[in-house]
Amino acid sequence: MDGGLTYVDMLRTEPCPKLLNDHRELTGGFTEANSWIEQVWTPLILDAGLRHFAQVMSPDIFGQLAIGNLQMRIGEVFEMRMFDRLETAQEWLRGQP
Repeated sequence: MDGGLTYVDMLRTEPCPKLLNDHRELTGGFTEANSWIEQVWTPLILDAGLRHFAQVMSPDIFGQLAIGNLQMRIGEVFEMRMFDRLETAQEWLRGQP
């Protein structure tokens, strides 16, 4: 939650419509945080200007399930895509306005 709110503050200071979230080293799930992300963080981050959200997936099945759950909750609020490779996520973000 602290990290998410820190990003909101950073985005308010230095506007950028893109976020790259790298979960390659994530082990375990975080599904319990998804309600907070959906209800608190998402409205704040949208208001701060986020429009494109790239998620690099964890190789851990529990991390993958948590990201899948998050995409079901907020994936239609802004453009959110999941990637297996960091380079592919970076390329996609570079192509967004």
